[in-house]
Amino acid sequence: MNKPLVFEKPNGFHDILPGPLRRKGELEERILSLMEKWGYEKIET
Repeated sequence: MNKPLVFEKPNGFHDILPGPLRRKGELEERILSLMEKWGYEKIET
């Protein structure tokens, strides 16, 4: 029988659980809304 593969996250990466992730999303939406009112547009790099 083969051993299951063990996955280790790379250094600097971590999980965000559902509750904190929901709050993070809400905060991001508030910030994006405010920035759009000031004329900024979202970019991604």
